[in-house]
Amino acid sequence: MQNSLMRLTAILCCLHAVNVLAADDLDALFEQPAQAATPEQEQQQEQEHESVETVTLPEQTPPAVSPQQQPARRNALIEEIVVTAQKREQGLQDVGIAVAAFSGDMLDRVGVLDTAELSNMVPGFTYTEGRGGVPIYTLRGVGFNLAMSTASSTVGIYVDEMNIPYSSLSVGANLDIDRVEVVKGPQGTLYGRNTTGGAVNYISRKPGDELEYGVRAEVSTFQSSDVEAYIGGPISDDLGMRLAIRDTRSQEAWQYDYTRDSDDELGLVDKTTARWITQWNASEDVDLSFTLSGWRDQSDSVSPQYYARQRQGGIPVFFPSPEVVNHPLAPDDDARATAFDPGEDYQQNNWYYSAMGRMDWTLGDRTDLMLMLSHQQYHADGLINTDGLNVSDFDLTRDIDSDAQSAELRLSGEFGEQNSWVAGYWYSRDVVDSATLVDSSHNSIGNGGMITTLSTQSSYQVSTSHAGFGQLETQLADTLRLTTGLRYTWENRDHQSCLTDDGDATLLLSLIALARRTGVVEAIGPVLDGAPAVGSSPEQQAALEALELVVNASGTQQLVGSVVDTLLAAGLGDALGVVPGINSPGECSSINAENNMPERLDRSLTEDNISFRVALDWTPSDNTLIYGSIARGYKSGTFSDLATSTSDIMQPVRQEELWAYELGTKSDFFDRLMTINAAAFFYDYRNKQLFGFVVDPIFGTLEALDNVPKSRVYGGEIELRFAPTPALFTSLSAAYTQTEVLEYVGITADGSNQSFAGNKFAYSPEWELSGLIHYEWTLGRDRVLGLSTNANYSSESEGELSNNPVFRRDAYVLAGAQLTFGPADRRWELRGFVNNIFDEVYYTSQTRSSDVAVRYTGRPRTYGLSASFQF
Repeated sequence: MQNSLMRLTAILCCLHAVNVLAADDLDALFEQPAQAATPEQEQQQEQEHESVETVTLPEQTPPAVSPQQQPARRNALIEEIVVTAQKREQGLQDVGIAVAAFSGDMLDRVGVLDTAELSNMVPGFTYTEGRGGVPIYTLRGVGFNLAMSTASSTVGIYVDEMNIPYSSLSVGANLDIDRVEVVKGPQGTLYGRNTTGGAVNYISRKPGDELEYGVRAEVSTFQSSDVEAYIGGPISDDLGMRLAIRDTRSQEAWQYDYTRDSDDELGLVDKTTARWITQWNASEDVDLSFTLSGWRDQSDSVSPQYYARQRQGGIPVFFPSPEVVNHPLAPDDDARATAFDPGEDYQQNNWYYSAMGRMDWTLGDRTDLMLMLSHQQYHADGLINTDGLNVSDFDLTRDIDSDAQSAELRLSGEFGEQNSWVAGYWYSRDVVDSATLVDSSHNSIGNGGMITTLSTQSSYQVSTSHAGFGQLETQLADTLRLTTGLRYTWENRDHQSCLTDDGDATLLLSLIALARRTGVVEAIGPVLDGAPAVGSSPEQQAALEALELVVNASGTQQLVGSVVDTLLAAGLGDALGVVPGINSPGECSSINAENNMPERLDRSLTEDNISFRVALDWTPSDNTLIYGSIARGYKSGTFSDLATSTSDIMQPVRQEELWAYELGTKSDFFDRLMTINAAAFFYDYRNKQLFGFVVDPIFGTLEALDNVPKSRVYGGEIELRFAPTPALFTSLSAAYTQTEVLEYVGITADGSNQSFAGNKFAYSPEWELSGLIHYEWTLGRDRVLGLSTNANYSSESEGELSNNPVFRRDAYVLAGAQLTFGPADRRWELRGFVNNIFDEVYYTSQTRSSDVAVRYTGRPRTYGLSASFQF
């Protein structure tokens, strides 16, 4: 913490130095007042003006104008951004919602090229990389801390208003962006999918009235390259197209295995993204657009660091292999260090594409209709190292296919002088089919083949949603506006799941199911925990005494595993497969708790809700907006795609509900050269969904979904943007977020019960600060040299709801800088940059993976050069 604060202080001193350097130019901002002209001078000027009006001068090349003689101009980075947070175009300072918005030009100038870097510019918005690179978004402490294929995010992601249903599909959203809007607070009234945290809306660049094309090429650390190109413009008077492509790859991996002296590395990047937009003015009243977009990602999966032992829990006589017990910990001072299984291929095979059609129809002078249809397809498969070890304690091979269709019909219009309305219907249908192979050959349940070394959890979920919504904005007085919105949502989810043993222990799982039906299983747990054997009959008593003898014997786990192997090799599994309740290898071994039979589990979940928003905007002056709002939002319930053995712990989480109370202000000064926006909020959070733990009777402590009955979030944020000269732009922002569980009794990572009341949420730092300074020097006639420096601070945060200090993430400071050179019109530009200047070793998340505690590290210091050209 002390080192982080020292670095933050050093960065602020550097930023102050840049301000002092730019202060010499402040005098040029204000022109000296002109002296009053004498009557003789006025008469002479009038005569000269008359002579200019009557004389035609030949065309001449205007003389060169020095920078000191140029008329005053505004800094392009302070220009007001138009946002569509309420499904219509409004100035950022004129909308009574907490929105952080950035133009594509601003993001380009400060070197923000993806959503992870965007989170550094928006305090309160956190980006965490989960297993397999799946992004986890958190906004104002509201997040869903598990990367699952069947659960939507608490923060909705949109591209041109098209909802991306799952966060794993959103990795290519930031291509060729015109602007991005981060809308804070629950979004259920107008946006397609209910969310409790907020929404991120990417607006792509569209075909313009003139042909334009360009390219940006970048080379950086780890022999990386990043090339983006676009071309767009009119094909005819009524038809326009735009194509953008981005290719990112590296020739050198950024991670290495610290446990062996070899060249084994991990972390190669190979990703391509493309988008094609067609716009057609079909008639004077009808505009049609069609968008095809997609990406493919064949990068290596990210491997975490193993930094602490964390017992699996469950049966105490089970223990991991000696290779796990004696595995060295990762160094604390090297972000690149990890460990992974030798000889394995961690390259992923992930791809995504979407097709979206939209019609905008002007029905009259004050009424518009919008129809949008979309289809999205996603596939992911590959091996993921989740334990940070060079043996398989808990490695996953996933195979996921999903497709999603959505439709939105929206009517909007105006009435009276300054009143507007929106009404519509939204429909979606998502299908997710996933299978995850778990390699647990070296962990507590797989060592020696006691339970299973290989198992596959398959999950199939179909989700259907219908919603009707409306919003009304009414001008109560010249300075007072009332906004009311309402939405009804009905959702249904059908889910099927099956756990199959692809290793050597299907027989044992089935025998446990059989034992449950005969009453033996009720006493197994106490025996395995060391309690005396008890039974209701002599047969049960004898069986339990035999089990007690086995589990207390030396080398129990390996001995029992060898016995199971021998029995299966002799064909006993096939022979017993004909006995009801005993399966052959490869068949479903999930136990239905209702009949204690192993079978494919089939469940459904149907929910509905009413979300709303009421807001009052007051504009006491042309430069000030004060707003207050009350809103209620929801996030859909869902089923888990995690591995469990019985149906009684495979229950869905219910929809979460959030009541949001917010008060904010937006002000601008000096002809909008300075803007100050601030907000305070309080969230009443009910049934918060979270990734927690459950004690499985076979596998011990496993990940599971759960609801937190009551919790709360409160805090505030402030953002300052100031451009005192056309050459200088500064941005400072801060967010304070306090999260607290009010009521919840759950299970910790070690399998014990605990009251979580008073604990903080995971991935929710209390303080986040961000600063940016961009300054430009004019060289010669039209050349510009620009310097940008930025820094952001994130305080410590919890990795689990239990607030176990083992999983607590330390505070950190990240700083970056870039130097640009090119003409003032930016037709071309050269850029040099460095990220993570101080080579800070920081962690994006810390969690448990079977028998170990792991942490995901951020990238070390990187630097590079880029060149861009626009034509």
